[in-house]
Amino acid sequence: RRKKEEKTCDDASKKGSAKNRSKGNSKASRKPDQKQQEALLTRIEDAETRMKEIDETLCTPGFYADTPADDVRELERERAHLERDVAEWTTEWERAEETASR
Repeated sequence: RRKKEEKTCDDASKKGSAKNRSKGNSKASRKPDQKQQEALLTRIEDAETRMKEIDETLCTPGFYADTPADDVRELERERAHLERDVAEWTTEWERAEETASR
């Protein structure tokens, strides 16, 4: 468990955020179909925020020793689900950005 805890803590600091992906989009340059892109970006940002909260919880000293195994597994499952969602939504957002720039 200790290695997994350390890995999660290290990984949390290395991840990029959706905010970095959104740079360069001024309100003046937005097109009507960008509402969908903005909605995706919001979902990505919300999921990344929750993932960071989970990472901070998992990195709390003594968390694994003091928390029931079922609760730990539930948080790990939630984080894995969010990570898959973020990857999917990011790909979708990048495709939309690519299409919009053509």
